[in-house]
Amino acid sequence: MRTDANGKTAWDSGLFRRGLNRWRGDTFYANLASPSNKEFRQALLTDIKKNIPFGASTLENAGGSHYNFHPNATIGHWIVALGWKNKLDNTVFDDPAANSSALSSSWSNVAPTFTTKTNTFNQNYVTYHGITF
Repeated sequence: MRTDANGKTAWDSGLFRRGLNRWRGDTFYANLASPSNKEFRQALLTDIKKNIPFGASTLENAGGSHYNFHPNATIGHWIVALGWKNKLDNTVFDDPAANSSALSSSWSNVAPTFTTKTNTFNQNYVTYHGITF
């Protein structure tokens, strides 16, 4: 994914999708920019039923709302959708920022896994970028 070389894995580069597909040895994963709530929920239902998590590229703006105890900064961040609860009303995510030695102490409260309202999360953080599902 060239994360080290680029200092990030930008949503619009397509490198996250390519990296996952190479790792899996197939072409399963595709990108969907700015998913609607219906599209996000459908990807969640389809992939998790197949026991395949998917990536969500999120954007948090400095001075705006943040999730999972992320610090107040502008943050582009990949997280992993692991499952759902309450008939897809809530999504369970894995956050790779948790316990990362590469991040400052302002990230110390980030939980490894968190659950949030599906539609609200998609509208607030995912529609700026998209999903790799």
